Amino acid sequence: MITVGIDIASKKFDVATFDGKKFKHFVFEQSYDGFNKFLLKVVKHIKDEYMIAMEATGTYHIPLKQFLNKRGIDILVLHPYSLKNFMRAFSHSKTDKIDAKNIAKAVYLLSDYVIKSSEPEDLVLELRNLLRARKSIVKTFTALQVRLKDDLKLYMPELLKHFLDMKSPVLLKLLSRYPTLKSIMKHKRKVINLLASTKKWNKEKALDVINDLKHSIGIEHDTSAIIIKSKVELIKNHMEQIEILEKEIQRISNELLNTLDINEINTVPDNSDSNNNSNNNSDKNNNNNDNDNNKIENKYIQAYKAITSIPGSGELVTPFTIISEVGDITRFKTKKHFVSYIGLDPTVSQSGKYKRNKKISKKGNKHLRHIFTLWAERVLKLMPEYRKKYHDLIKRGKHKKVAEIAIARKLAELVYTLWTNNTVFDYKYFRSRILKNA
Repeated sequence: MITVGIDIASKKFDVATFDGKKFKHFVFEQSYDGFNKFLLKVVKHIKDEYMIAMEATGTYHIPLKQFLNKRGIDILVLHPYSLKNFMRAFSHSKTDKIDAKNIAKAVYLLSDYVIKSSEPEDLVLELRNLLRARKSIVKTFTALQVRLKDDLKLYMPELLKHFLDMKSPVLLKLLSRYPTLKSIMKHKRKVINLLASTKKWNKEKALDVINDLKHSIGIEHDTSAIIIKSKVELIKNHMEQIEILEKEIQRISNELLNTLDINEINTVPDNSDSNNNSNNNSDKNNNNNDNDNNKIENKYIQAYKAITSIPGSGELVTPFTIISEVGDITRFKTKKHFVSYIGLDPTVSQSGKYKRNKKISKKGNKHLRHIFTLWAERVLKLMPEYRKKYHDLIKRGKHKKVAEIAIARKLAELVYTLWTNNTVFDYKYFRSRILKNA
């Protein structure tokens, strides 16, 4: 067995081959020519059985993987955490050459134990990239709202009495036209008409805003107009970008589910013509092959049904983030492995009689950890059983964030159980189990 380890960067990649005794090292460009040279100089020259492996590195590894897959060559993509401690055991130095050698050696010695990274189909990969882009923009969008609120506290604090939401279309429209206290007071009549003409507003409510601003304690700066208007424009721009992304996410998710819905219908046996089916063995064999393919494809719709059956999941961002980030749930042997991959598992410090649970590991997928944490916040409002568990943990002296993480972990375990068992959430059964264990 020859193992090939690849350490890939933005402009080049290091390759190490290992036969159990010695290494050979190569360096190639991260380009089409570089990929071809790797194929001709390394892969084509290996006469024995071989295995190619690389570490998942964000996006750098994807072009080479696709290049090799199109040519019928399988490549093992490894989870970075599974290699980290192994690499340290052999060398405290870190170079691209050493990393490539360590990957080759790890696969040679521990091929059955290294954790594979999820490499989903193209459609699911598109969905993952869109959801990650949305998450990044939403993070900036949230920060912009906080900054706008801080600016209003400084320049027009009275407005916050009437506008709690910084992305309110009425507030953004007002500040786009009249970004300062001086401009609002100068165009009082126009401001009143603008506010009164919008939904859920009237002239009396608009006058209250003007009257409060008459005695504003906000400071007056010449630069306030530029500062506030720039924030408003950025918020509006981010809202547009989020809307565009969500439409595309919806389109791709519909495409995924619609495809799977058709396949799911095809897997249902046609009992109306059972006699004809029983007399045609070749058709039976063909149908069995089709059904096997459909079962593979149906794993996503099964996952979607499982996730969306749990309260607070929503129908778009949460379920499809989980599906696109997890990919194949069967690569996790138990729910503990799944929780560990997300990074919601507590680390333990133990020596002799001393044992203490420390913080969560945070070693896994940060996107999944974020989505499960947000989901836990919503579940606490919707499910009294989890809310009771949360308050019990706080009474025992746990910090609120620790208690929230515990609920997120429970949700992850629940998703794993439902998904792997191809079933949906049954609230009556869930409550009976809670009461039984109480």
